[in-house]
This record gives sequence, structure tokens and C-alpha cells, in this order.
Amino acid sequence: MSNLKNPFDSLDDAFDTKDKTKALEANLKETRQENSLPVPAPDAEKDLEDDFQEARDILKRTAEYSDEAIRGIMHIAKNSDQPRAYEVAGQLIKGLQDNANAMLEIQGKAKKVKGEEDKPKKSVTNNNLFVGSTKDLLRALKDEQVIEHE
Repeated sequence: MSNLKNPFDSLDDAFDTKDKTKALEANLKETRQENSLPVPAPDAEKDLEDDFQEARDILKRTAEYSDEAIRGIMHIAKNSDQPRAYEVAGQLIKGLQDNANAMLEIQGKAKKVKGEEDKPKKSVTNNNLFVGSTKDLLRALKDEQVIEHE
């Protein structure tokens, strides 16, 4: 590529900027090399824990605000006997319940991401089915015999 002439060489000659252009090109090359360096991966587990804690803190603060708002609106509703005040109180209570469900969902999601997902416990259910008459069953129970089956 050295045989190709840079179209800006004549401008560099005219303005006497060859040294500055070479310095800028070297700086540009260094910058490109720095930008191509691999970026260390963030600590995913720490980020997950931080996000989990922040989400919990936000939900807890929201629950506190909702609780305070519910107390205030219930006071207003009792003193005014206005149906709208009770409706607002009901909506706030529903919001508090949704907040509690969101807290549980966050815990479940955090466990799932960490690999601590609740695994279903193996339970063995033995359903024995006796095919025969009541007389045969009583005789077997009385004699403590093993009932053979097909």
C-alpha cells in the first residue's frame, strides 16, 4: 500500500502539517488499540445481589409509603363516610398486596438465576388396588396372607 499516495499529502505540504498529521495518525492508532482491548467481565454474581437488594429496598419503601397512605385514607374514610374514600383505601390495600407478591417473585427469580431453584421433592405414593371379593379380602387380612395378583 506504500505505492498509493495519500490525497492529503499536498495539503500537508502546503500548510506544513506533516509532523502534526503523523502524530495524529499515531495517536489514532494507539486509541484504536486501546479500544480493542478486552473489557473485563463484570462480577455477575455481585451485580445480581446488588440488583436484588436494590429491588427489595424499593419494594420495602413502597410498602411503607402504602401503609402510611392506607392509614391516612382510612382515617379520612371513617370521618367522612364517603364511598370514594373507601374505594381509594381498597385500591391502596390491593396495591400493597401486589407489592408483597412482587417481593416474593423477586426472591423466586433470584433463586432461579443463582441455581437454587426449589426442586420438587420426590414423594412415593403407593396405591394398592385389590381386585376380588370382600370375603377374600377379609380372609386375607385375618390370616395375614399375601394376596397374589396377576
